[in-house]
Amino acid sequence: MIYIILNNSPKRGEGVEQVIKNLVINFSDPFKKKILLICNDLNESENFCFCGIKCVNLKTKRYNFLDRILLLSRLSYSYKIYRFLKCNANDKDVINVHGTEYLFFTGIFKKKIKKIKIILTVHGSYFERYSKQFVGISLLRYLLLKFYLLFFGWYIFLIEKIAVKGADKFVFISEYFQNYYAENYKISQENGVVIHNGIKRCEKIKNFKRKLSSKFDAIIVGSAVFCKGLDIAIKVVEQINKKGLSLNLNIVGFSDFYKYHKKEKVPHYLKYIGRISPEKMDFYYQKSDFLLFPSRYEGFPLVILEALGNGLPIIVSKICKTNEIENHNDFGYIIKDAHNISEWVEVVEKMINLDTYNFFRKKINKHDFSKILWEDIARQYENLLSSFEKVKI
Repeated sequence: MIYIILNNSPKRGEGVEQVIKNLVINFSDPFKKKILLICNDLNESENFCFCGIKCVNLKTKRYNFLDRILLLSRLSYSYKIYRFLKCNANDKDVINVHGTEYLFFTGIFKKKIKKIKIILTVHGSYFERYSKQFVGISLLRYLLLKFYLLFFGWYIFLIEKIAVKGADKFVFISEYFQNYYAENYKISQENGVVIHNGIKRCEKIKNFKRKLSSKFDAIIVGSAVFCKGLDIAIKVVEQINKKGLSLNLNIVGFSDFYKYHKKEKVPHYLKYIGRISPEKMDFYYQKSDFLLFPSRYEGFPLVILEALGNGLPIIVSKICKTNEIENHNDFGYIIKDAHNISEWVEVVEKMINLDTYNFFRKKINKHDFSKILWEDIARQYENLLSSFEKVKI
């Protein structure tokens, strides 16, 4: 049996869940029969099926504020995972955990579980995330983060350090995180493999058509205004329009949008769409001209890959690890100084020049993305997880 463990369920729209969804859809039928998905979704029943795969739902209460500072519900879920594996896992079963913190209790009590192999897929690091969010923030937020790390930084670091000790093998979604975990948690390069996220095959993008209109629509997709840099994107679009140029911003996701903007004061060039199902995403990408994504923290974002899969040029922050994509300079611009608004404005002005824009569109449409399609990523996971089934433990 191969257990795949994630937070929420693959029916939801968060990044890690979308990764699992794309993997599951592209797994071969014989491999699907070996899998049991372990989820945490308060809206689902205790047992359900997804794409023909059985799912066990270990529902765990959310604690809001305590989740942010202590990861309380994540640790509660981690304990439920350990109890489930202790009762149900058999010798030589393979466990693929998507999220370091979910391995915490299994890492501590691994010897009490039967002889299993654990592969940890690293999508990021909470300790690194809180550290990186010092970039371009208000004084109040800066002081709060400083205060938090002073008293709880060791706590987050210790959770991750203990969790990684429970893993036998690591999958990193970027070379950056492979190096980060090697440096901070002493994970040897030989004990890990990099498998990037993939691009969905988009049949609607067939032939390059030169854009003739000087009116542009950018798109930004994300879950939280601050983390994904929506506040930066809005300032950039505002300045572009003040210069007499025409640029709208399609805003997808961001359930906290109206915490920052009153409905009656949202300018006409901000098109707030809100949360939508993943199946509708291609429609909004194809209504847009390019991706504007000044995110403050990322693992290896699906948003960029989805945009490229739909033929869109990109303007993204350096933190997105776009440099790990082959020929990334052909796809748009990478901003090194994420909080420098003037630099973003300057680059957006370049992008909405028709000659520049059409140059990037043509390059993207000619690029061969077949090496990072989800079909290929799914085969890599199949081969890795299946290889551990055959290992004597």
